[in-house]
Order: sequence, then C-alpha cells, then structure tokens
Amino acid sequence: MKVTVCIPTYNRPDFLKQAIDSCLSQTLLPYEIIIGDDSNDDKTEEMMASLQISQDVMMSYHHHTPSLKQTENTNFLFNHAQGDKVVLLHDDDLLLPEAIETMVRICKEDPSIEVVYGKQYLMSDSGEIKYDKSPQLNEAYFRSAAYEGSKLSPIEAGLIQQFPNNGFMMDTALARRVPWRKTSEIGDTGNGTEMDWSIRIGLAEPKMYFVNKYLALYRLSEVSMSQNSDDSAFKAYLMLERLNLEPKYSPIQKLALKRKTQLAIRQALFLNKTKDAFRIFFSKYHTNFIWTKGYYKSLFLLVLGLFKNGFTTSK
Repeated sequence: MKVTVCIPTYNRPDFLKQAIDSCLSQTLLPYEIIIGDDSNDDKTEEMMASLQISQDVMMSYHHHTPSLKQTENTNFLFNHAQGDKVVLLHDDDLLLPEAIETMVRICKEDPSIEVVYGKQYLMSDSGEIKYDKSPQLNEAYFRSAAYEGSKLSPIEAGLIQQFPNNGFMMDTALARRVPWRKTSEIGDTGNGTEMDWSIRIGLAEPKMYFVNKYLALYRLSEVSMSQNSDDSAFKAYLMLERLNLEPKYSPIQKLALKRKTQLAIRQALFLNKTKDAFRIFFSKYHTNFIWTKGYYKSLFLLVLGLFKNGFTTSK
C-alpha cells in the first residue's frame, strides 16, 4: 500500500518544513510527499532546495506561477499523487509519528475502507499542544470512543465534521472522483469549499472509519482564529440549509446548522449581506442561543449593520 502525503502551501516555508519533518518522522514512511506551492515569492522554493531528503521517500515539489489557489492546488496534488492512498496535510499542521502506520493498518484489516481518520490535538501558533482544550474539540465533533469505527454514516460524518479537513487517509481514486470545486448550488463556494467537499464526500457514501487515537496536530494560527472577515461559516450555512436529505439525517443536519449560525451571522454582516444575517438570526437554528453573550453580540451587530447597509442579500 503506497501512501502519498499531499501538502498545499502558501508563503509559510517555516511551517511547511515542520510539516515535512512530521512526515519523515513516521514509524511507517510515506511512499511520496508532493507539495503544491502557491507562494508569491521564492522563499519556499529556496527552503525546499536546502532540504536533506531521505532517499526512502520520493519528494515532488511544484511552484505554481501563477497561483492555482486552494481548490485547484488541492486537485492538482490529488491528480499527481502516485500512491494508492492520499493523506491531505495543511502546511501549518503536523502528523503524529504513528499516524500513517495506524491508518494503513486499519485499511489493511478491512480493504473496503476508503477513508480513515483520527483525533486532532490543538496547538498554538508557536507549536504548544493544548492538552486541556483538545478533548473538548474532539468530543464536539463526535471523535470519541463511543463513535470509534463506522458508527456514523458517511454523510453524518461529513455534516458534523467528524471527518476532519486534513490529516485523514483516503483512496486516491475517491479523491479524484470527488474533486474540490469553486462553484456549487449556492454559487461561489468561497472559503466554504472545504465544507462543500466534506458534504460531497459523505454523499458519495464511501466506507469511513474513525480511529479513537490522536493522529494529527491542528495549529490555531492567527489566520484560523480571525474568522469574522472570512466567509467559510456563512457559505457552509447556505450549503447545509439547502441539502435535501432523508428524514433520518435531520438531527445531524440541524446540529450542523446550529453550530454555524453565530459566526455565519457575523460573516454575513461583514459581507454586507444584511438580509441573510437577519434570516439566520431569527431562524430556528439560532433560537437555542437566546440569553447567551453571543446572541446579544449578534443582535447588536445586526442593528448596526441595518443602519449602515440596509437590507442586502446573497446572490
């Protein structure tokens, strides 16, 4: 079983080196590491040229000029992977030493499994592991002993984001069959493209397996923590509410929508989509936040947005 680690990167050579080092520190080395570089300078290329690479691992580096952007860069990596399996790893995140060996073992025990993933530790921008906050994160995403194996259906795992946005192992054929996309039923997917892909992977109904073990480190960088000016939650909300699923999936769909409401409201206001912000605020998915600080903060921002922008909506 050959494993290709796919790493899209943009202007973060120091973090990228750490990500590569985590791949080369695996108890079972990958067959190949392939890097798609969208950087607008040569610093990452210079760092790659200086690396001492083990001859046991193939290394493929591609500096895209002009930049492909996230969606096409990720598809490029999947399409150029030579392994039977791909592991998607963000350039600022890390794999724990037994990650690949653990996921390969699961797939060998049951060859029908197409997607396998585990738990994630949170870490700070400087690399400090947040041992106190990590269990809460994983519990919230149904990554616990009670859900080990294939307890959730693929669409449930995608909707609730038990299936993480990176650090997973997937059949290369599946990654190519369900590519990332820039547009969907809501129009431009924006920064919600990860959620769009997660939903569509779930709808493809591959056999998924959650292993109750920490396999990756997810970095809470300044960018990932500053989301009000992003559109990921707003786009994800629009995608989730338009899904027409079987009634048995309704509870998970509602929970996924509830989780997106407060940030979706703030992002809609930032994007001057005041009407959308009001609609989400007064939706049934937001009522459970009444009497919370977030509820009144969103209400204040709504009123402020109404006076500033009037009613505008998404197109």
